Amino acid sequence: MQDSDIQARLAALREQYAERLGHDLQTLMAQARELAARQRTVEPEALESLRHGLHRIAGSAGTFGYPALGREAREMELWVQTVLETSVAPTSPMLTTLHDRLSGSYRLLEDSAKTTVGEPQSDFELVSGERSVRIAILAEGDTQVLLQSLSGFGYDCRGLSQVEEGHEWQPDVVIIDTSNLEPEVWQARIAEVPGAMRVLISDDGSFEARLQAVRGGAQGFFTHPLDVPSLERHLRQLVSLPQQDPYRVLIVDDDLELAEHFRLTLKGAGIESRVITAPATCCGACAISCPIWR
Repeated sequence: MQDSDIQARLAALREQYAERLGHDLQTLMAQARELAARQRTVEPEALESLRHGLHRIAGSAGTFGYPALGREAREMELWVQTVLETSVAPTSPMLTTLHDRLSGSYRLLEDSAKTTVGEPQSDFELVSGERSVRIAILAEGDTQVLLQSLSGFGYDCRGLSQVEEGHEWQPDVVIIDTSNLEPEVWQARIAEVPGAMRVLISDDGSFEARLQAVRGGAQGFFTHPLDVPSLERHLRQLVSLPQQDPYRVLIVDDDLELAEHFRLTLKGAGIESRVITAPATCCGACAISCPIWR
């Protein structure tokens, strides 16, 4: 799956989630309004239904660009949880207040613009000697996806335009996307970092293009659409890092949209994942030997 396809599917998921979120908030508002109008004690089952709905929103809203709404839902969930645990019957005014707060959250959904959800930063490093392997990327256009993908594997990545001649940070490898760059342009630019190994990405996968790359001193050649895991394995070979099995992740979540968002985000970083919605279907064994990976 190409990066553009992944981004398009993530955007579609965000739109789908926004629609679902509005529907869920309206349902919770109706439940709170109905409970506030009752003349008898509210059953724990009805409160548990409210809590579960709030819990679902609190756990997913931030991921899809609604962090403030997620925090509101978490606070309301904790209030309902406290009522359930203390067995204190909520009064009609208390439930009316909850309804009004839910209404405020619904207005927040309608009025607020979606914020950009940042990708999590890597909390580990691949160490070669005393530091991480440094990767510079030279390309015409947006390089953020590739930078994030390789950073997810633990590399110290920057755009080549950020590297100053004579600066302390010098790349070990330069990845050049030649698709929209003239040869004289990228050749002149990488001449400023003569000690770096070269890996070329091209739209042309012909024998002549590969031969020219080798004669030009390239130590790697890839074509579009880029296979990020294959690129990462080649980088390990170039810098003599120990080989490792591809990362594989098992996602267990009863929220299908949230799980699919995680799966696509991991896919964009070159990490394969599988989704199950019921923990009982997971045997508890290591994912490598688990039948769902076969």
